[in-house]
Amino acid sequence: MHLGSQKEDLDTSYRAGLMYDVGILVFDYLIPEEYSNFIKSAVESEKNLGELEIEQFGISHFELGAEFIGKWWPVSEIVVKSVRRHHNPPPKKKIKQGIPGLVNWANQIASNNEMQSGIAKHFDLLDENVFPRLKLN
Repeated sequence: MHLGSQKEDLDTSYRAGLMYDVGILVFDYLIPEEYSNFIKSAVESEKNLGELEIEQFGISHFELGAEFIGKWWPVSEIVVKSVRRHHNPPPKKKIKQGIPGLVNWANQIASNNEMQSGIAKHFDLLDENVFPRLKLN
């Protein structure tokens, strides 16, 4: 898949990139004080944010965000899937990663270059095959 070859791909990629952490905003809107306290304690943990959210609330920000936008916003299923999978890399053997893979890679690249939200300091090591797959080498 050559991303960016069609306007729809560009629009969908842009939208997915903007929305992938919307679950954090939903948590903060629904339970502001509890989530604020949770975030303060999460910074000290060795676990990643999603794991801690599941332990504390029974759902991660990426699942909550995907459910929220899937129900309330008129976006494509690809955007919902991208939000849901932005912390889960696609299988390495899969050649066509698509937009969800692109969003996951963008998240990894940002995290590995210290462009983070300040909330989560734990991230997966960047898959060294990202750049060739995106034809950026």
